[in-house]
Amino acid sequence: MKQLAREEAVLWKSVDGNLLKATSTSYDIATATLKDLQDLAEYKGDSQAFTARMKELRERYARSRALIRRFDGAGLF
Repeated sequence: MKQLAREEAVLWKSVDGNLLKATSTSYDIATATLKDLQDLAEYKGDSQAFTARMKELRERYARSRALIRRFDGAGLF
């Protein structure tokens, strides 16, 4: 977890970059990274901030049903 914490900003940037690519593979990578970031937020006791960012992502990409299905399947709320 300490390694993830050191790379948190980079991981969020990679999520943004992968979501912008809008491919099946990039959505899978972004979802896996978000799952890691969710675990990190729980570890740090900062789940509220993660939830706020996920809400923003869900709103921004609401039209992408495939992405929202991935979020739902991974338990990213």
